[in-house]
Amino acid sequence: MVTTVFPRTQALCSGTFTPPIHLLENPETTVVDIYLWNETHNADHPLFRFVDGQGIRTISWTQAVKAIRRAACYFASLADDSKALDPGNAPPIIAILANSGRSSTSNKTVTLLTFRADTITYFCTIVGLFWAGFAAFPVSPRNGTEAIADLLRRTGSVYLCVGSE
Repeated sequence: MVTTVFPRTQALCSGTFTPPIHLLENPETTVVDIYLWNETHNADHPLFRFVDGQGIRTISWTQAVKAIRRAACYFASLADDSKALDPGNAPPIIAILANSGRSSTSNKTVTLLTFRADTITYFCTIVGLFWAGFAAFPVSPRNGTEAIADLLRRTGSVYLCVGSE
């Protein structure tokens, strides 16, 4: 078994962030483990910082993980009537198509879900999908409608999240 040792080059001078080195060196670590660890050990450390109409806003690890959990709960509720999350099956694929400016319709094979597609929401959606046991499939809105339909068909996507725009 090969053990990877990551160089400690990040957060050396931070008073609010402690890197989860032991988690990163463990091959059993999941993405969810890393977020849970950061929620506990780096609770007040900024994960996102952005400018809005009221100035610079900060979203901490605690706030972000709360949003990720909310997304995970939403997506987990979709699995109630399917074979989703069955350990014997591959995780169901949920495609994400955002910022396209196109209108969409639903059919019998793919269910459309609408959400706001700003960067932070997009990020929390993808991590929430992982957390809920799904596979995320981001689809570029630059693809034509025929290409998107083909991608959805070939990947076996069961849901399609579309940006509200």
